[in-house]
Order: sequence, then structure tokens, then C-alpha cells
Amino acid sequence: MLHRAIVLIFVLASIASLAGCGSTTSHYVFVTLPAANEVATYREDPNSGVLTEIAGSPFPAGNSATSAVIHPDGKYLYTANPGVGENDISLFSIASDGVLTEITPRTPVTPGATDPQNMVMDPGGKYLYVANATSNNLSAFSISGGTGAITALSASPFLAGTSPISLAVDPLGNFVYVTNQGSNNTSAYALGSDGILSALAGSPFAVGGEPSGVAVDPTGSFLYITNASSGNVSVFAIAADTGVLTMVNGSSYTAGRLPSAIAISD
Repeated sequence: MLHRAIVLIFVLASIASLAGCGSTTSHYVFVTLPAANEVATYREDPNSGVLTEIAGSPFPAGNSATSAVIHPDGKYLYTANPGVGENDISLFSIASDGVLTEITPRTPVTPGATDPQNMVMDPGGKYLYVANATSNNLSAFSISGGTGAITALSASPFLAGTSPISLAVDPLGNFVYVTNQGSNNTSAYALGSDGILSALAGSPFAVGGEPSGVAVDPTGSFLYITNASSGNVSVFAIAADTGVLTMVNGSSYTAGRLPSAIAISD
């Protein structure tokens, strides 16, 4: 039985504002609430870290809104909606006070894709990629710099393994990696300047049982994957020129029961 990774349920945006002769930064935390089809918004106190829910929160979202990503410019939030009758992506504008306003219509991942789960964006904010768990593929969208609107690439969706669940992109935006829970491997792609994904030599790469979370270290040198059913973490070296993965000596590393999401500090 597959253990789906717990999606990243909150994301953080920083919106700069002037205050007197200095400057402060207001941080907003966005939390998806799949059971309620909503997104809650909190202001983070920059000194204490205390969260205060803003007026009007939570905001309506798509059916079973799960993962969320923020555009690098801090103006737009996207959520994946895998619920019945949805299979689409929502786009929200982010106001300076953290208020979310959905920009409709929502963008479907269909035809050819179902059950959108985690998402990842390239560092430049030009392309959005979505793991579709039941159709075993990835949807790819171009992003309008002026409006945040997304448009499916003509070659989308791209074939993945069985039950793709989590994605990561390297810091330079050259490669995309996705964990396939059902086939116990990781698909690796070169990310073209046009957003097109091309499978790397040797892909998919074998990992542990039911791979869940995936992350690339800040240097782009190593890839880390949590394996839920085998209770460990796989580590791969990333070839700088090709993106091809080579398992690090000593990998995999023992973790606790059903390791899921993973994150790496700067």
C-alpha cells in the first residue's frame, strides 16, 4: 500500500515595505487546508516568529487544495487541487497585506493527467511542473511574467514512473527530479530553455521503498530522497554537466518510521 508523502502544507512569502528611515520585511505564511478547500494566511512577526491570522482568512480554494508554491516575485500563489471534479491548478494574487484573491478560471491538468499533487517552479519563475499521481506523468506550464497566468506546454504531460509524488529542481534550473512511489525510483530530466523536459541517461534511478520527499542541496551537488517503507534516506551525487545521479557511498541512511518530506537549510 502506498504511503503518499505529506505535501508541504505551508509556504512563506516576504513582502518588503518601508518604515521610517529603515526597512522591514513582512512575512506571510500560507497554509493549505485540503479538508476545507481553503488556504489560511498568517502574518509572521519578524522578531518573535509568532503567527497571527489575517482578516478574511481562510480564503476559498479548489477542491482538496494540497501543495502550494509562490512565484519568486512574491506576487502570486499557486495550489494543486486533486479533488473530485477538479484536477486543476489555482492562481492567487498576493496583496501587500497578505490577502489572497483567486484569479479564475482555474487551469486544468487534464486531458492526459489526473490527481495533481506536489508542484515545483524553476528558479526564474518561468515554468511550473506538477506531479500527477494517478496518471503517472508530469504537467508542465509556462508562466506569464505580467499576470502569473499559466499555460500548458504543447508537449505536456511528460511520462514519469508509477505514482509520482514529489519534485525538486536544482538551483540553476537545469534539472528536475521526481520521486515515483509506486515504482520505487526517481525520474530525472533536463530542463530546456523552452521548459521542455527530456529524460536523462540512466533515468529512472532506483531508490528505496516508496520514495517520498526529494530535495537538492543549495550547491546543486547532491540529491536527497526519503524512502517511506524502507525507513531511510538515499543520497545521490549530481553530475554538474549532465544531471545524472550516482549513489553516494554509504547510502542509504537509516531514518525513523515512514520518513516523508525533506528540506535542506541554506
